[in-house]
Amino acid sequence: MKSIIYTAWDGTQQPFSLKRREIIQTYLENIMMGMDPNMALAQMLWEGFPLAGMDFQVMGLRDLLQQLHEQIEQMLSQYSLEKAFDMPLQAIEDLLKKESQTRQSQDAEPPPKFEDLPPGLLEKLRSLEGFPFLDQSSHEVFQGWRAREKDIHKLMLMLRRR
Repeated sequence: MKSIIYTAWDGTQQPFSLKRREIIQTYLENIMMGMDPNMALAQMLWEGFPLAGMDFQVMGLRDLLQQLHEQIEQMLSQYSLEKAFDMPLQAIEDLLKKESQTRQSQDAEPPPKFEDLPPGLLEKLRSLEGFPFLDQSSHEVFQGWRAREKDIHKLMLMLRRR
């Protein structure tokens, strides 16, 4: 990733000036190669263009997209999302155990077993939607994860695309 350091102006640097003549020259070169005016502009936007007399090139959309893709890949390589759903699955298993203990102490019908729930995280949450929790803390944990269902779904979609 590029980093830029700004220093105090000491008068030795070339001042930046965007000269229209250089931009028009690139545009006209594209037209001379057989492009229509709209295509010539589109080409300049996509590829960028050098500024004569300057030591840089105006970045085109292609380069910008490539840099964004590289930054995304770099960020995703830093963090592993393989176990992203372990915590909510463990929370559901724990709340069912706590609910089971509460129901056992009150001589109530036991809750469904974690192993008997559908295989996916969202499916587990949906299957417990109408369940009457007797343990208040279990109910609050369940509601917390249920409120994050959209986030979980978005993360699942992103992981499938990757």
